[in-house]
Amino acid sequence: MTHEAKVRLAHRFLSLLSAPDEASVRSVTTDDVIWSFPGSSVISGEAHGVTGVMSRARAIADHRVQVEIVRSIFGYSGVAILLHNTGERNGVVLDEHLAAVFSFRDDKIARLDTFLSNVPMVEAFFG
Repeated sequence: MTHEAKVRLAHRFLSLLSAPDEASVRSVTTDDVIWSFPGSSVISGEAHGVTGVMSRARAIADHRVQVEIVRSIFGYSGVAILLHNTGERNGVVLDEHLAAVFSFRDDKIARLDTFLSNVPMVEAFFG
């Protein structure tokens, strides 16, 4: 799988965070996909499978998080996407820099590990 193909899959996945769609998630992820997210908020922990990913994606969309793709960074077998996520909800501001690290299997996303610059801010925003 080329670097460009990996970035296209990662970008497609990230675009789903504003309007989650199960068929689209299935088209870019393996059935047993895992998405880890640090902290103790409602979106923290490991989301397993398309159902878990959809639940987390819906929570992010419900909070109207704006996801800005800053740049892609390539590893031997995966890709990291640097992001700047912003939002405001009930007077609580989100202004977070993060890395979304994607791993692939069978030309699909098999794992996504999220790394945050400010875990307490995300916990306050998502509750």
